[in-house]
Parts: sequence; structure tokens; C-alpha cells
Amino acid sequence: MAELKSLAKDTAIYGASSIIGKFLNYFLVPIYTFSLPAASGGYGVITKMYAIVALLLVVLTFGMETGFFRFANKGQDDPMRVYSTTLLSVSIGSLVFVALGLLFLEPIAGWLEYGEHPWYIGMMMIVVAMDAIQS
Repeated sequence: MAELKSLAKDTAIYGASSIIGKFLNYFLVPIYTFSLPAASGGYGVITKMYAIVALLLVVLTFGMETGFFRFANKGQDDPMRVYSTTLLSVSIGSLVFVALGLLFLEPIAGWLEYGEHPWYIGMMMIVVAMDAIQS
């Protein structure tokens, strides 16, 4: 019985952020569609940014979440060594991504059709890199 309580508590803690994020996104859709004129394609900009962020997070984490848990719990390898190797590789990849992204910020913003506001892309790159490292 204690194991079920622990499972329920852990599920509530880790699942709450995901559920809250989805509810906020759901409730913000009417505000976005009302305040952003259809002629400007403003809501499409937000959707495009979400798609880019999702793709970048998959690429920057290398799918390490599953691999980390597999090798850390296998028993043959030292879990701290697996963790440090995973953290180091994801951190280096993310820092290289941010460095190259900020170095070529203007061309990337122009290619993504955000040439008027290149720092939107720069801030997105920094946030995505921090999220990848924290994952």
C-alpha cells in the first residue's frame, strides 16, 4: 500500500507541470486567435516556434532520457559515470548549438523569416539549450 501512495505522489509531482502547461496552452488559444489578426499570420508564428522548439529538444537531448535510464539501472555500469557522460555530452552539444546559433543569428532569423526580430530566435536558442541540459 505504501508503494501505491509513493507512486501516486510521484506521478502527481512529475505530471502536474505537464498537465498545467497543456491547460495553459489550451486556455491561451482563444486569446491568441482574438488578439493576433489573421491577416498577419501571428498565430501561425507561435505554432511554428512551438514546432521548432519540439524538434530542437529532440535533437539536442539525443534521446538520452531512455538510454540513461537503461544503462543506469542495468547494474553493469556505474550510474554516476553514466550520468556524468550523459550530462557532459548533452551540455557540450547544447553549448555548441548556442554558440553557433548566436554566431549566425542574422542568417538563421532571415531563413526562418524572423528577420525583423532576430533576438526572438536567439532567446529561443538559449532557452532550448537550458531545457536540454536540465532534462
